[in-house]
Amino acid sequence: MIVIPLTAIINGDRVIGPDLCDEEWRELKLRHKKGLDIVMVCGARGHLRLSKNGLKHFYHAKNSESCGCEPESIEHLKLKNQIYQICKSEGWWGQPEYQSPSGDWRADVFATKDDRKIVFEIQLSIIGLDELKQRDSKYHRDGIESYWILKDFLKICPYDNAKVVANSDRGVFLCNYVNEAD
Repeated sequence: MIVIPLTAIINGDRVIGPDLCDEEWRELKLRHKKGLDIVMVCGARGHLRLSKNGLKHFYHAKNSESCGCEPESIEHLKLKNQIYQICKSEGWWGQPEYQSPSGDWRADVFATKDDRKIVFEIQLSIIGLDELKQRDSKYHRDGIESYWILKDFLKICPYDNAKVVANSDRGVFLCNYVNEAD
């Protein structure tokens, strides 16, 4: 698990690595090498690089490892980028690693189109039902639809794939989910 965000702050502007063409990325790397500051969303110093598969992303400087950001797997990063790219291709304005204006939540992908606001959360590690409800309630409070991609879901009723696990007025319920716990 590593912390490799798709976004960083450069000259006060939020920059999304995968949105830059190869020439813009090379120019940014050159400017960074000459002293341009890369600031991670958490405020720590950072750098930029390409993954083995050519994904443009940022990473924390060595002395910034303990910034408080949650580590993500490469699988998580790829899914986040794919969802973000799909949103853009479908005409949505989107942003990966979006921090709420209130500062009390950060979504893997936030997207808007017309009056509709949605977030996508990728949860590949085990999450408890209470934590999922708590995180989801913040989106509901802010008038945002949420969609969760879950793996090894919740460790609740691991062998009962037809049980309603959570339910609320806005439809946060999980029923007939695919369980790969076996």
